[in-house]
Amino acid sequence: YLLLDNRINEIENIQYNEQNSSFNICSNLDEYALNKLVKYYEEYGHIYMNASKKYGIDPYLLLSLAMTETSLLHENTIPGGCNYNGSAVGVMQIERVHIGSEFTAYNYELGEYETVKITEDKLIDLETNVEIGAMMFQNNLEKYNNNVYIAIQAHNYGEQTMDLIINAYSKETGKTFEEIT
Repeated sequence: YLLLDNRINEIENIQYNEQNSSFNICSNLDEYALNKLVKYYEEYGHIYMNASKKYGIDPYLLLSLAMTETSLLHENTIPGGCNYNGSAVGVMQIERVHIGSEFTAYNYELGEYETVKITEDKLIDLETNVEIGAMMFQNNLEKYNNNVYIAIQAHNYGEQTMDLIINAYSKETGKTFEEIT
């Protein structure tokens, strides 16, 4: 969960390899990508922290989901953006099929459940997009018995597809849905 914190610390303590003029940061991220990630976090990290506090999802996990889904390019993934695919909106790639539906999640700051009706305008707003993504992820964690790996896949594939995969595996192995999750 502290991957980004570790990366931020690494960038402050990068060892320059004079032999081949490259940075040794022991990751798949090159110097440019790492600097870009650190800059993004400095500017927008509070959004992920706020959503984390509200919905109990690790902020770095939220950031990782957004990074995996969109390379953190929110403006490019909303209607009119150069990478907008017409089916999912924003940094958390919330599927358009959810527009008009309501999601309920426990808000830890308020100490009660909160419901949001999804609109395109809400998905276009970066902060609200991240919050809705956190709410949906909280629901996935609950549905899949806090199995983070399955919840991540459900965020990426969609719950219906994940359920089909789990049910197929259930039939194949003779295990119940609950035993798998």
